[in-house]
Amino acid sequence: MTEIFVMRDRINRFVKEYETWFLIIAKFIGMMFVFSCVNSQLGYFEVLNNPMVNILLALICSIIPGSFSVFIVAAVIAAHMVKLSVLLAVLTVVVMLIVYLMFLKFAPGQSVVLLAVPVLMQYNLHYMIPILAGMYFSPYAVVPAVIGLFMVKFLGYACAAVSMTGTGMSINLEGATEAISTIFGQLADDKSIWSYAIAAAVTMTVVYLISQLSFDYAWYAAIVAGAAAEIIVTFFCAAAFGTELNIIMTNVGIIIGTLLAVFLQFMKCAVDYSRKEYIQFEDDDYYYYVKAVPKIFISEPEKNVVKMNSRKKAFASKEVQASKDHEE
Repeated sequence: MTEIFVMRDRINRFVKEYETWFLIIAKFIGMMFVFSCVNSQLGYFEVLNNPMVNILLALICSIIPGSFSVFIVAAVIAAHMVKLSVLLAVLTVVVMLIVYLMFLKFAPGQSVVLLAVPVLMQYNLHYMIPILAGMYFSPYAVVPAVIGLFMVKFLGYACAAVSMTGTGMSINLEGATEAISTIFGQLADDKSIWSYAIAAAVTMTVVYLISQLSFDYAWYAAIVAGAAAEIIVTFFCAAAFGTELNIIMTNVGIIIGTLLAVFLQFMKCAVDYSRKEYIQFEDDDYYYYVKAVPKIFISEPEKNVVKMNSRKKAFASKEVQASKDHEE
């Protein structure tokens, strides 16, 4: 067990030493997945399908704040939609502007949640997000999570409605009205959005609230309770709404989210509950009751390096001194 904590401290020191570069690399890899996801679903603008363009955009996003990265992704989506249909592009820009303002209002620092959901949806693993978001953000993270799912569904229905609006720069106002009605009607009838929203909201709330409590191992109890809540609520909503659910991949996503949350929490903070203390003190205005739990720090065993040349010299000098003493 000691070796595990020593290895943990080594990794943490290494990551902190090169934290800036790790963040840049992680954002670059993540944004490459995001642009790949956008191009695979849309791909109408051939220039944006060029790998070099995607690498350049990912490099830019890796050094700018996350909210601006969301804006760049929205611009790429709009460019693809313009190539498909100018009317659908206008509708897409309006919808993205509304959801972007909602994102900035409720969860401006949680762009990773918004961008991760569409990427993980390709592999049907988006159910791992609520546990992680509830542990490291707040219940407000349900807003970017649902926005990510909503935009994937919206773009799918919008692309399917291109036959009503006409392609390219052609404008069919009657068809546009029908397309808008069809798209939003399909979104309203898509119960999978509501099912995911409810499951994510419940999971994030359970994880966040339990993790704020002060009993022993509260963080890990919050993760397990959140996973159980997500499984129960997800399957209940699927049965209530009559939506199709990939049972295997849903469970796999929840299990991966649980294990990843446990690992990240262990790397973030490991404490020794056996040495916890309760402290009470006061000032002029308040009494304070504090529970103090020490963090676990295990330093690496010191290595004693003995220089052989120094030992030989010391031994030789002792022999010379002994010889002199004998002669005297």
